[in-house]
This record gives sequence, structure tokens and C-alpha cells, in this order.
Amino acid sequence: MNKKLLLGLLLVVVACGLLAACTTQPDDTNTPSAGDITGVNTGLETHDLSSERGINSVITLGTLELTYEGENTAAAAINADLRAHLDAYLTETADQDEMLAMENDSLTFTHELIYEPVAIDGQYISIIASGYDYQGGAAHPNTYLEGFVYDAATGERLTLADLLPEGYQEELRNSVINQISAAGEENNYYPGYEDLIDGVIAQENWYLKDNNIYLIFNPDQIAPYALGVLEFPYPYQSGE
Repeated sequence: MNKKLLLGLLLVVVACGLLAACTTQPDDTNTPSAGDITGVNTGLETHDLSSERGINSVITLGTLELTYEGENTAAAAINADLRAHLDAYLTETADQDEMLAMENDSLTFTHELIYEPVAIDGQYISIIASGYDYQGGAAHPNTYLEGFVYDAATGERLTLADLLPEGYQEELRNSVINQISAAGEENNYYPGYEDLIDGVIAQENWYLKDNNIYLIFNPDQIAPYALGVLEFPYPYQSGE
């Protein structure tokens, strides 16, 4: 065999070996973790209701689990709460689709609720659920986010009142209005959107990350669907 050809083949083999070694290593750089707790996406569950209930509906659940070494009652409680939320969503969504299908059995439905870990530290654990609902023939799907924030020590799901002083609602409302005004985007929002903010804040849809509370406003809550999901940060330091 030609020596140059043999050398070339050897280089290809070595390169392929190095590439395989690189690609088989797990990439955990974007997996939030703290201490012995790590948030891990554990897969997708697909529920085809054509076989379960005889309707044209598919519901996909993206599960997440906090993994830990030894015993951690807080993490176990959070896992149980997240699972219970998925189960409730599955039942409520299936019941709703079944009721609509009774009126029109040609309707089709597609739903997703996918968990993602956002931030995990020694004090707080933040999870986001990305939702997608579509009924065949609709102008567009309904997309949204749900935020979950837990006390890492107790496993208790937190409210804004657990972190902020009395009267926080007005402070948060003004922060959102000021951010919209500073961006010069008032005309992109519904007329009188200012009066809608308090109701959304009361729904407790938020998460914590990088010393900020992120308030989530889903499509059509204060602005048209075309603006998508809106998030407004509010500075927060633990212990305030």
C-alpha cells in the first residue's frame, strides 16, 4: 500500500477516535445544580387519548426530577409536587378535550407541558414549565410559561409574599410599567394594560434566577398574542 495513503488512513482513524471520545462525554454544563441536588430532564411521556378515551388528542409531558445523594426530604417533596402538577394537568386537559369532542368528534387536539430546571442554589430551586395547546383549525396555538419556585431547605413552594415586604404588589406593578415605558413600547400593549398587571401578579407566575424575580406575562394577558410570552425582571437579593 502507498505510504502516503496508509498515513492518511491512520490519521482518519485517530481523528474519528478523538471525535467519538468527545461526543460520548455527557455535557452537564447547562444542568442547574447545587450541592448534591441536580435538576434532570427524565424524558417525555406521550398519552394518546384515541386509545385511552376514543378522542383525537395527544398530550405530551416532559418530566423532570431532582436527583440527590442520600436522603433529602425537601427534594423528594418537590419531585412529588411537580409530578402531581403534571398528573392534574393531564386529567384536566383530557376531560376538557373529551367534553369538546362530544360536541364535535372531528376535533383534534395537541398539548405539551415540558419542565425545565432554571436555577438551583442552596436556598431556592426554580423550575419552568413550557406549555403548548392547539386545537385543529384554530388560528394559532396557545403557548405559555409557568414558574415554580421552591425553598431548597423545606421543599415548600414559595409565593412572592414569602420573599418581598408588604405592599410589594405596587412596587412590582410600577417596575413593569417603567420597563415598558423605558422601552417606548406602550403602544404595543392593550389600552389600559396598567390596570391588568395587578391581576396577573396575583396569579403568582414567576421564577428566580441570577438575583432577579422574573414576572411572567403570558400571551393576551396585557398584550396581543403576537408579542409572545413577556418576562419582566425585578432585582432581588436573598435576605432583603
